[in-house]
Amino acid sequence: MSCRLALIWLMALAHMPTYAQAPFELRAEPWRSDFEVLSQDTQSLRYAGTLRLAPPKGLPSHRGSWSTLVYLGSHLGFQATSDRDGHWLSFDVEIEEGELSGVQYRDHGQILDPNGIGLNNIESMVIAGELILVGLDESPVLYQLDRHRRRAIPRFTLPDYHPAGNDGIEAIAVVRPFGPLLPISEKSHNHDDRSRRAWRLQPGKDAEPMSLPLAISAAPVDATELANGDVVLLHRHYQRGITTIGLSHYPAGAFTAEDGPGGRPLLLARSHQLLQALDNFEGIAAFERDGRQYLLLISDDNIDWQKPGRQNTLLMLIEWLQ
Repeated sequence: MSCRLALIWLMALAHMPTYAQAPFELRAEPWRSDFEVLSQDTQSLRYAGTLRLAPPKGLPSHRGSWSTLVYLGSHLGFQATSDRDGHWLSFDVEIEEGELSGVQYRDHGQILDPNGIGLNNIESMVIAGELILVGLDESPVLYQLDRHRRRAIPRFTLPDYHPAGNDGIEAIAVVRPFGPLLPISEKSHNHDDRSRRAWRLQPGKDAEPMSLPLAISAAPVDATELANGDVVLLHRHYQRGITTIGLSHYPAGAFTAEDGPGGRPLLLARSHQLLQALDNFEGIAAFERDGRQYLLLISDDNIDWQKPGRQNTLLMLIEWLQ
């Protein structure tokens, strides 16, 4: 090999990306935590910090508006999915001494409908074994995704469900040990803030409607499963400049109990919009790290990443102590 060819080869190697080099960078900064805690189960929860995410360098700003969050495992990290055209972003978090300290980019992509168009209005996602489902705003149809989370086909249609504007399947819970799935609507169907419409859903069977009693009256916007099969719901409410979020807990066997499911409140917190200590949290995912269990929350910035001072993409970490 000539010296010139060797030099060209070495220069090419220097510019090749390595596993440690991410093509995009997620920038994060510590965020304020002076929100007002109205109630908290301190035996179950410990606040572990909030980060504000800045736009990923090199990614279009429309990849925001994250409306649901799932944990894909230790190798793939988390996936936040947007309610705008099916865009998604995967990342992992850094935790130092039990506190949220950083974020690392993993991947990004887009979920396309059967016509090859970005699937709009995604509000919820659940992974149950090899089955990946998403629920939409203003639609009774649940879509199944391929394992790469890039193609969607209709899988289930919820009977007698006709959600109007700003209503739909905001959360899908997994009921262990053998199912069913539990799609949960955002709004009440009988003007009762103490319950929501839900359906026991199993492949090959008709969807079984039920009324889900709420431990917190604010709308349920996402759900996640703890290591023992228990379910945690994320709640959110906004009124007159005040953002309120809540967490509620349902034991694993609650959804199959003869007397109906019963949950308990875990957390209720609020903040004025001007403080921005809390934001439009819509996604939650449970995970384990170094023998400890955590809940990660993400907020929907409504694609205002380029409009500072309005809404933010926030990540909040809470440790599950039980």
